Formats: sequence, C-alpha cells, structure tokens
Amino acid sequence: MEKLPSRREFISEFKLPFSGFGNPVEFTDDTFGFSVVREHPNGYTSIFKVFILKDALKADDPILPIIITGSYGKKSGDSIILSSSSEKISKLFDPIELRSDGDFFYCVSDKTFLLERFLFKKRKIDAQEILQKIYELHIKPTRPFRGLWLRIKLFLWRVAIIGFLKLVSALFVKILFISSGIKVSPDIWNRIVFRDRLEEKKTDSRATFSENKTMDFYGYKASPWAIIFYCSMHLVAYLSLSYFGIRPLIFITIFKNSFLTIVYIVTTLTLLDHGMPWLLKYLIGRTDNLFYRTSSKIIKI
Repeated sequence: MEKLPSRREFISEFKLPFSGFGNPVEFTDDTFGFSVVREHPNGYTSIFKVFILKDALKADDPILPIIITGSYGKKSGDSIILSSSSEKISKLFDPIELRSDGDFFYCVSDKTFLLERFLFKKRKIDAQEILQKIYELHIKPTRPFRGLWLRIKLFLWRVAIIGFLKLVSALFVKILFISSGIKVSPDIWNRIVFRDRLEEKKTDSRATFSENKTMDFYGYKASPWAIIFYCSMHLVAYLSLSYFGIRPLIFITIFKNSFLTIVYIVTTLTLLDHGMPWLLKYLIGRTDNLFYRTSSKIIKI
C-alpha cells in the first residue's frame, strides 16, 4: 500500500476556507480527518466532520472510504449546541443530521477523491465538490419543493411514529402505577439510558398499606395495592353492568358456586398481582426499545 499523506496534506486538498465553509480544525486524537463549520444567517451553525476510520487505514487497500457527518445547532460562543428536538414539527424545516459512509473515497496511490456511482463504478471528484454535495443534502429539508418528500418522511418517522410510541409507553407506565403502585421513570430517554430505572419500585403508601407488605384476601396473600385495585376494578365493572342491565351468565354461574368463586378470585388476583406487572414492564421495555430504534433510524436523503 502506498504511503498515506499527512493529515495536513489531506486537509489541504479541500482548500478551506471557501464558499461559506470556515477554516478546518484538525482532529487531535487518532482520527484521520478534520471538522469544519458553515454558519447560517439565523445564528445557527452546521458542523461537518470528514474522516477515515482507523481500521480502514490499517487495511491493505489503496482506496479508503471517507465518512462525512453533518450536524446542525445553535452557536454559543466557541461551542455549538446541537439541535436535538427532532420530533418537533418546527424542526422539519431545519437542515438534517446526516452521515455519508461508502459514498466517497480517497485513492492513496494518486491522491485523488472518488465518488461511488451506480454498479460500484467510481469517478473522480474534486474535494471541494464533496463538501458542496454534502451541504446540499444537509439543507435539503429547507427547500420548499425539493425537500417536500424528505419532510414528509421526517414527519412520519420523527413526529408521528415517535409521538405514538411515547404515548403508548406513557400509557403502560400509568397502568403499571395504577394497578400495582410500581413507579418507573416517566422520562422515556431516562429509562433508555438508565436501564435500572425500569426495575420495580413500590411507592410509599399511607396508613395500613405501609405497615404490611401483604394482605389476606380469601386465603390468598397479595399486596394491599393489588387487592384494592382488584376490588375497585370489580366494583366499577359491577356498577357499569348493572346500569346497562347486563347480566353475563358465566359470572352469575361462577359466583353462585363457592368453589368456583374462590378459584376465580385466586386465579385472577394472581394474574393481577404478578402477571400484569411483569407484562407491563415487558411492554414498556419493548416500546422503549422500538422508540430508540425509530429515533436512531437513518432517513435516506
């Protein structure tokens, strides 16, 4: 493999600054590449990172894939606060966060840049043209007509689906608390980052509920919270059915028989006391995972 150029030689090929792009900042760690910003008139800034992975540098291949990322945020002094509220509708018209991987390459042998085209064919491309192409894709959502389809996809994935998953997850959290007194963090990102926040945590109850962990109900010992919820649920069901004049034959048969009544109570109370919390925590975890995967989904530009 040909000898790699120095980082400064690589960066110099982009002839920065130019056309709104500022001066490049060379990475100080082991990453082979640089970052560059392009400011917007509204006080916001786009930051682009151009680099080659260390694994690619070690490979015996003269054609190295270039990775380029673009982010958008508000300028604050010498730093940039990246835009993170992607699910808000107002953000649909902002430049999009993107990552290009496998589109552009650097040929070590003749120090040229290449663009991947159809059927893995590559053509030479100017280094400055690479940044211009990435920038045009980055600001595509801001285009009234060219960015319309992209905004529709962003709305679907970043607003509609994410909002629905947050609503479903919050509903499961509420049902878990109401039915068992188990509290988990209401913040979905908090639960994703700190997995232990989904662990069971009983609330402190008042009066007799704080004195005993279990209560005896028809010979079955269960948590006071579960028993109270169980009785309340059946009371509401009885009043509702009575109001509408509904008398289900199966329940009339069960409650006329003492043995069937005990079997029904023990079975349903066990499901409520143990099965329902487990199921709800499982559903919360699955919904949170789906929310994270959807939030991290790369939108094809």
